Amino acid sequence: MEIGKMAIAAAALIEAGDVEAAQVQIVDRLRERPEDPALWAEAGFFLQHIGSDEDALGCLERAWALGGRDIRIPYYQGLASRALGRPAEAESHFRQALARDDRYGDAWQHLGLALAYQGRFDEAVACLEAARVRLEDGASLGDRIWRTRFQAGQWDEAWRLCEASVPADLDERWQQMHGTGHRRWRGEPLAGQEIVLFSHGGNGDTIHYFRYLDRVLAAGPERVTLLVQPGLVSLLRASPAVVRAGAERVRVLEDAAALEDRPGYFMWFEGLAMLHRARPDDVPSQPYLMPPPERAAVWAERLGGTGRKIGVVWRGSPAMPEDHWRSVPLDQVEPLFGVAGTRWFALQPGPLPEDEAAILARAGVADLSADLADFTETAAILANLDLLITIDSAPAHLGGALGRPTWMLNRASSEWRWGWRQTESFWYPSMRLFNQEHLGDWAPAIAEVRQALVAG
Repeated sequence: MEIGKMAIAAAALIEAGDVEAAQVQIVDRLRERPEDPALWAEAGFFLQHIGSDEDALGCLERAWALGGRDIRIPYYQGLASRALGRPAEAESHFRQALARDDRYGDAWQHLGLALAYQGRFDEAVACLEAARVRLEDGASLGDRIWRTRFQAGQWDEAWRLCEASVPADLDERWQQMHGTGHRRWRGEPLAGQEIVLFSHGGNGDTIHYFRYLDRVLAAGPERVTLLVQPGLVSLLRASPAVVRAGAERVRVLEDAAALEDRPGYFMWFEGLAMLHRARPDDVPSQPYLMPPPERAAVWAERLGGTGRKIGVVWRGSPAMPEDHWRSVPLDQVEPLFGVAGTRWFALQPGPLPEDEAAILARAGVADLSADLADFTETAAILANLDLLITIDSAPAHLGGALGRPTWMLNRASSEWRWGWRQTESFWYPSMRLFNQEHLGDWAPAIAEVRQALVAG
């Protein structure tokens, strides 16, 4: 089998769902030609593509040792190292690739990401800019660049770059998609107009930027239509801003088909922060969500009892690209459950896998997953807890938006809105951040949380 054909055959097995057979085929072929660096490199490329990063590194190291000098070898070593949470090691590999050819735009891009993972943001931006001019689709890096500027604390420049990255034909795209005459809002007075605010991120993003609704209402729109995720509809309808404005002035919808062709504007939720040039010293941060009182009362009765009541969330949506880094295996959270004087409630949407259910049962943690029909129920529960301990996911934003004490376990690479190694969040004054030092290693952060619990 010629070089390249092995990968094609293995890919066919992967597509058929037989990963093990594909890997056996690769191993068998390497046994036939154990001194062929090109074959070891081909195996490494393929293994990295299917997520077998540790095996990929071994193959690529062998290819290099045998004299292989394909520029893709150090590049794929860098990809595998970064996927394994080793940014400094990844940096070294990407630099090795660029030393052979500094026109390699993909290597510049991923070197920038590896540097950002280490908190070296100015260097990261320089590498991403180098990638942008070398890649055919380099314009797509604009989003990554402005978010990296945020991590560096360069707010004004970040918002400038954010706005510059907005497609010039956005009005036309909206009109083609929805068939209405709304135009992108740039801060004009809204008297007599409708404005449509929509979500284009996750639930947490919508919760995060919902804080700007009062400022939108202050511009005087005749009507505001909110297009949000189904799980947020009832909670946002019960929010103080919507209740004050009235249901006729603020509509909360989940279906864009209900839009009407009226004169007015549109804006995405994150764009509101861009439009108002959010800064740490000018962020609407007061509690701006609350559960319906009747639901909070139901949970007050159900959760009554003595002891410090603590909610816990340890997993996020696997659809999020870095979820494997932000989520914490439940067995690593388990040491927290033994702190004296605490009662624990799992707020992880279910159903839960058997191993997690077993851990909760063993630790005496109440599993409320079956009760989390939407975020209204989660909010009503949080209103009756003393503390939420969570990863970086929608419940973290919900706890902060409700003004509830929230401790967030923050992955080492961090997300732009949490800054770098911050212990408090200016977005949410009731939030405390516990930062992971190295990707994949949660033990020190969990120990810090446990110490804080013990201290009261």
